[in-house]
Amino acid sequence: SDYSVFNKIKFLEEKIKENNLPNEEKYNYASQLSNFLIREKKFPQALEYAELMAELKPDSGKPFLRKGSIYTSSARFCYPNNTRKQQIILSLAFEEWEKALKYEDSEKEAKEIMERYNPYLISQDEFGIPPSKEIKIGCWINKKVKIRFSNE
Repeated sequence: SDYSVFNKIKFLEEKIKENNLPNEEKYNYASQLSNFLIREKKFPQALEYAELMAELKPDSGKPFLRKGSIYTSSARFCYPNNTRKQQIILSLAFEEWEKALKYEDSEKEAKEIMERYNPYLISQDEFGIPPSKEIKIGCWINKKVKIRFSNE
């Protein structure tokens, strides 16, 4: 029910705000909350908590993995009948996963995810714009992204 969703979000938000909680614990709560918000399709809030994860643990690439999954999860939600726009959002996820490659704790997973999603990127032949062009993504994202092409 909406009530229990609301309560879970409130509970985790309160935990994160506790002053005497070590950053490691706040990070874990922020991670749980971010994951939960993805499942509830509350993507902008999920992204906020992924950003908080990055602040609480600047030496970790996991927040970038999370941001990538927020973007991929929202692609179908934003554009259920538009594969092209979903592929463009996937380009944004790849930007985050590339950041995750730079960290020891997330490098292997980032490589695996990128290999798994590469076939879903746009192929260079079927796309009529120069690869350097940036495209604006609407929905809740409202960012520009440089198109990624699958390395077929």
